[in-house]
Amino acid sequence: MTDYQKSFLEAMAFTRVLEPYRARYTPDKTSLHRGYFISYEPRPAFQLIVANYKIAKPFTIHFNSKKPYLRIGLMEKGLSQYSMPKKQLKTFTPSPYIIYEKEAQGHQYFSLDSHYIGVELIVDIDTFLRNYKDAFPEIEFLFSLKSNFIYYYLPLEVIDILKRLKHLTLNNQLTNLYLEGQILSSLGLLIQELSSPDDNLYVNHFNYSAMVQSKRRMIHLSEQEIQSIKKIYALINADIINPPSVDVLCDRYYIGRQKLLTGFKRLYGQTMGKFILDTKLSLAVKWLTTTDLSIQEIAFSLGYSHTSNFAKAFKKKYKKTPLQYRKQHH
Repeated sequence: MTDYQKSFLEAMAFTRVLEPYRARYTPDKTSLHRGYFISYEPRPAFQLIVANYKIAKPFTIHFNSKKPYLRIGLMEKGLSQYSMPKKQLKTFTPSPYIIYEKEAQGHQYFSLDSHYIGVELIVDIDTFLRNYKDAFPEIEFLFSLKSNFIYYYLPLEVIDILKRLKHLTLNNQLTNLYLEGQILSSLGLLIQELSSPDDNLYVNHFNYSAMVQSKRRMIHLSEQEIQSIKKIYALINADIINPPSVDVLCDRYYIGRQKLLTGFKRLYGQTMGKFILDTKLSLAVKWLTTTDLSIQEIAFSLGYSHTSNFAKAFKKKYKKTPLQYRKQHH
């Protein structure tokens, strides 16, 4: 456990309860704070934290770490503020992230009623290198990351691992053997991306961005958001009949609604709604010309509750009713 974590738990007046594989920290009777902080430490090099807590009394923590750490996490809720020497006050919002901390020092501020939910993997770099460097020389790619800089991006496979580890933690089903395997898998996925010569979002982080114009303001898309939109495009294509709602997609891929809708139009030249409609109608054309399905069957298969709505949309695009189109092209 890091000195920073010890200071945080002391400020929260959390007490420790040892459980199989892990330590659970919860408020003592005198604390106004609420929530929990669960820590797994399968080996000295690794730590997993799953936390959900609310700040009942504001406080500040000073951090001054002499050891290097790699922090890989998913902050689901909360607004963190911190300051470092000769730098302006920084704000950290919910997002996937990775940080290579090296001799980091400064202050973090916890505000009244702030609510934090997240999961984080922490790698003690010195210990990790002693144990693994000879077996895995590709570890060196991790140090291409800029130190003390927050990258708001993780490969989606790593995000899935973090979500799975959190689920197992909350159900008290996580073992040290499984945890260590997932940590190494996460590092392997990160190294695979860092070692890629093409489209490396970490090495090219400072140059890879896009500006999109909404009706009211300019919107900046981060690397993570651009990649999320591309994943969403592929997902919709794979399930065009019943695509997830915009809200579900935003939650799953950690992107704001306005950024998703505006960014999708910028990247693919049409709104998400029009893309879904056009793709469905193209599928209708295929079925009208290659099958004997009735107009009603096609409409229902495409998710329309009423055949008339399908016919209206089809005619607007192709200038013919579905039946007229079938008679002409079947």
